[in-house]
Amino acid sequence: MGTRLQRNWFQVFQGSEEMKAQLINCDNCQKDIHIECLKPESCLCAVETNHNEKKSDGISDFIKDWNEVAANIESTPKEIIIKVKHSDPERIDLVATRLINKYKFVTAEQSNTIYMFTGKIYENKKAETIDGLFFSLIEIASKTGHTPVLTVSRSNSKHSDLYITPIRIGGNFCVGHLESGSEKVDNEIFEKLQSNSMIVILDKKIQIDNKIKESLKVFFYDEFLLTLDGISSFIRTIPDIETFYLTKNEKFENMCRVLTYFSKFSDDNADLGIAFSSTHKFDVHDVNKIKLKGSLLLAKNNSITNEALDLAKKRNIDLYRLDFSEALIAEVFKIVGSYNKYIKKYGRKQVEDLYFVAGGFLGNKNDIIVDSLENPSLIFGVSDGYGSVLSFETIDKNLQNKAIEWVIKNKINS
Repeated sequence: MGTRLQRNWFQVFQGSEEMKAQLINCDNCQKDIHIECLKPESCLCAVETNHNEKKSDGISDFIKDWNEVAANIESTPKEIIIKVKHSDPERIDLVATRLINKYKFVTAEQSNTIYMFTGKIYENKKAETIDGLFFSLIEIASKTGHTPVLTVSRSNSKHSDLYITPIRIGGNFCVGHLESGSEKVDNEIFEKLQSNSMIVILDKKIQIDNKIKESLKVFFYDEFLLTLDGISSFIRTIPDIETFYLTKNEKFENMCRVLTYFSKFSDDNADLGIAFSSTHKFDVHDVNKIKLKGSLLLAKNNSITNEALDLAKKRNIDLYRLDFSEALIAEVFKIVGSYNKYIKKYGRKQVEDLYFVAGGFLGNKNDIIVDSLENPSLIFGVSDGYGSVLSFETIDKNLQNKAIEWVIKNKINS
């Protein structure tokens, strides 16, 4: 075997009686630069572990092509992405257009700065106006196929009546979030929504006129429950949090009741302190309840005094700010998913002498259970009339054929 091995692929060691050959990592893999592996056919990291089986990040085809160009740059390149003068003011848009066409990237809007993220190009710019946010949501939705959603919460800030956060993208949704500090801003948002078709999810503290509500697809969420969900996820995610401490206010008991499922309350030497109220701010006294080198979670803006923040740093306490992105996306997914299930899929429908049920509807005996009444694609079986599912073959063969024909017809027409 040793005679067939190319010498430059191996590092050879002299044993007591025989020569032993062993694969070694290339220089770049030793530096953990796996994407620029110098010898993929012989490098130990490449051959035995496939670089720890790193998965594509969405731009691997682009990187692969570029590496091939770079490797052959002194001879004849396989492909040039685009030729453009550095002085050309439109060079960024030209490059973006080329990437979009070849690699199916997505760009939110024209920009002088391009950011690649999981195979998509987005401008790293936060909308400054309500109109700007709506425009960005609709444009991203039109180019990605995601459903545009607007969430609005009540802001307690004394500095501004309107705060716009960056757009979140996930779960097939693009979510824009507004913090409104007054009814005047509320009315401006609702007025502008009249000409935009998107799902709206409001903090339950925000009042909306019934006429406006009827003209929009509006749902409500509870900011306190969303915050509590985010804190619970944080405690479950961060290791070694066995005890927590939080200030006592009107929501103290409700929070403790939920959080004690995952940790224990302690008012001395706690692993984690939680600042969650802008009216009862976390102060120096509260910081001293956290152990040295513990953790402090800022679950709400303006929920801690400057003195307390300084003390926390002196005590080497790790500081975290609660990120609502995942919680907000999850809330949107839950609300809209429930709507789609119960409004679009739930119910019972008669087709000639057959009855179809979907979405968990408790059907009568011999009702045929499908995945959707609007766009059926699967037949699960037949209802026994008491909540259980019988085999599809238990009904008459002629009825089976009619049911299958109806599903196929809807599938073709959808």
